[in-house]
Amino acid sequence: MEHTPSAANPSQSEAADGADRLSALDDATLHDILARLPLRDAAATTVLSRRWPRVFATLPSLVLHPATFNRRDFDDGGDEDYCEDAFRWCDSLEDVLVHRAAPVAAVEVHGKIMCRFVEWFDEVLRQLCGFGLQKLGIWNTKFNDCYEVPSPVYRKTLTSLELFCCRLRVPVTITGLRAVPQPPPRGCVGQRPPPHHLALQRG
Repeated sequence: MEHTPSAANPSQSEAADGADRLSALDDATLHDILARLPLRDAAATTVLSRRWPRVFATLPSLVLHPATFNRRDFDDGGDEDYCEDAFRWCDSLEDVLVHRAAPVAAVEVHGKIMCRFVEWFDEVLRQLCGFGLQKLGIWNTKFNDCYEVPSPVYRKTLTSLELFCCRLRVPVTITGLRAVPQPPPRGCVGQRPPPHHLALQRG
C-alpha cells in the first residue's frame, strides 16, 4: 500500500521558511529590541516583522547622534561622531517624526546640529514638547556656542531636562520647571552663566 506523506504542519512550514517570530512578541519586548538598535537600522529592518513598522512608530524614546543617519557604507575615518550630511540628517529625522503613531516620551540629542540649524531645531523641540515630551537631553558639542533652549520646552509634561553647553532661560510667565529643585551643575567647565551641564528633574 502506497504511503502518502502527510501535509506539513503550517507552523512547521513557517519555521522552516524563517517564520516571523518577532511578531509574536509583545510591544514592550519589541520596543526593547528596537531601542538597542541604531535608529537608522531600526527603521530599515522593518522587513523582519510585519509589526515592526507599527512598533517602531511608537518607540517611546529617540537617541540621536551625529552619525545616526549616515549611510552604512560611509567611511567616517574612525570618527563615530561625524555627520556625513547635515541636511540629510535633518530630513531623516523629519521623516521619522512624520511617521510617528504615538508621541515621543524621551529624546536625547548629541552633536552640533542645534547650533547649525537653530530655527529648525527650535521648531522640532516645539513640536515634540507640544505633544507631551517627558524627558529631554541636549548635549551640544559646539563648545564655543551655547545653544539657547527655547521657551516651548517648558511644559507641565516635562519631568526631566538635562543640558550640556546650553543657555537656560526660563520665562517669567512659565512656572513649569521653576519649582523644580536645581542641583549644582555636574562636570561644570568654564564660567557661569551658563552652566555647561545642568540636570533638572521633578519630584
